[in-house]
Amino acid sequence: MKHVLFITFLFLCFKSSAQDTIFVRSLTTNGRVSNISTDNNYLFARIGDSIYKWDNGFIPFAKGKLKYSSIAQGQDELIINHTEYLSKTDFVDLKAIGSRLLPGRSKYDVTSVTIGDVFYLCYNGIILEYKINPYVEVFHPGVSIRHVYIEPGLRIISTYEGIFMDSIASRFNTNKLGSVNYSSGELSKINSHYYLCQDHLLRYNEIEEKFERWIDTREEPKFRKLFIYEDKIYGLFENTFGQIDLEKRVVTEYYSDAFFTDYEIFDGKLFLSSLDKGLFVFEPGEKKMTKINSISSINDLAQKENKLFLGTDNGLFQLNLEKGFLESIFEGISVIQVVFYNDDFIFTNNDGLTAYREGVFLPIIENVEFNRMALTVDDKFLYAGSVFGLYTIKSLNLKKFMETESIKVEDYKIQKEFNIFYLVLVILIFISGAIYFGIKTTRSKQLEMQSSTIDVKSVVELVRKKKSILSVQDIADYYDTSITQLNRLLKKENTIALSLLKSVKKNIANEMYEDGKSLEEISKRVGYSIRFVREKLL
Repeated sequence: MKHVLFITFLFLCFKSSAQDTIFVRSLTTNGRVSNISTDNNYLFARIGDSIYKWDNGFIPFAKGKLKYSSIAQGQDELIINHTEYLSKTDFVDLKAIGSRLLPGRSKYDVTSVTIGDVFYLCYNGIILEYKINPYVEVFHPGVSIRHVYIEPGLRIISTYEGIFMDSIASRFNTNKLGSVNYSSGELSKINSHYYLCQDHLLRYNEIEEKFERWIDTREEPKFRKLFIYEDKIYGLFENTFGQIDLEKRVVTEYYSDAFFTDYEIFDGKLFLSSLDKGLFVFEPGEKKMTKINSISSINDLAQKENKLFLGTDNGLFQLNLEKGFLESIFEGISVIQVVFYNDDFIFTNNDGLTAYREGVFLPIIENVEFNRMALTVDDKFLYAGSVFGLYTIKSLNLKKFMETESIKVEDYKIQKEFNIFYLVLVILIFISGAIYFGIKTTRSKQLEMQSSTIDVKSVVELVRKKKSILSVQDIADYYDTSITQLNRLLKKENTIALSLLKSVKKNIANEMYEDGKSLEEISKRVGYSIRFVREKLL
């Protein structure tokens, strides 16, 4: 809990300026740090009774006096100031932003320094280094964003702490709209009225400027999305799909019991995705749900230029409707939600916001968990709602980012061609040895597999024994099988590979933490980010 509060404080501190920061490292010092300062070129730290200069390591610079020492650039030379107390201009005012969130006794001698696009924070005797992302701004810091609705002259941001309405694109209002305290789903406009899928279905009263409960779900499934198809109104709920009569204020009929995530009207048909039963086509005339592919877990649907894309925990796929199968765009990386930027893909997951261009992944925001239904783009901004705020990128900045990062794509192409040439050369030289080694390895693996069985016990032992097993695909590869077959066998013991893997990793993380291992060591062992380990596993 202590770590969660500390991260929350850091987030509030950094996001107060609306700039996004990425944690880099904790600087190693030879003692407790009292405060930090800068001459606009270098970082200086008062450590013990001396002042040190940071240059990829702390170098003794001058003798310290009193309790604090700071460096400033004078007209011709550096000026050293020694004080017994920090002035208001020297330290971060934690009292104004919620110092109760901070663990420990020292809550007010916190100093910070910004040098270029690097941010340093001195807190409780340590120095943390962060990288400032120049392309990104964060609004509603510390608030979990659920959905962003956009129409000309209007933007409505639904969050877990309230609803916010903006009429000017460049201004993000912090005053809540009405008395609604949270949202669990999307906001939609149906027949000139605005409806909020809170859990219940709410409708906005423009005269009284507040949301009113329109359909009370009580013990019924909770609303998540609302839409029109063939002049009828339908809703996606937390665990079903149904038709709605807004005039009578009732759900008239439920059609299925899957955990639905999204819908798209594609090629005149209504497609519905789910987390547990795959992809469906709904036929309203017959009130029939038809499953059309074998992927069981789908997070998102998106279409562009007569193509339907599926975001899944194992990658991004395109549906080939004529041939009835999925074509892989990329695999091995989770896609919670995806939007399009020209011919490129931009997607979110629990690890960040990423662009994908011509076979290359371009990280935009890293180590941030993003929410479902919270990624959208218009002609002014890219919006990405996270558990810690609304990340925004202006269209011009997004263009600059993609142009800058496209150099990496070209370098990748050149390197790929170069690698192919030498790969062929190496294969020709060592082909006989490779064939021999391959045959030997295959026989050894076949013998090993013949003596093993795939069950919960063997999978648990495998993940614990082999540190290289970090994903469901790694498990499937080890057993020389597919993820689908692996899950089919594990379902006999009422589990699936992903749930089992997460459970084992959590146990490993807790065991290592109790043994005094560092977060870095735990992160490397379980294959998750430090933030994810801290917040989800410990």
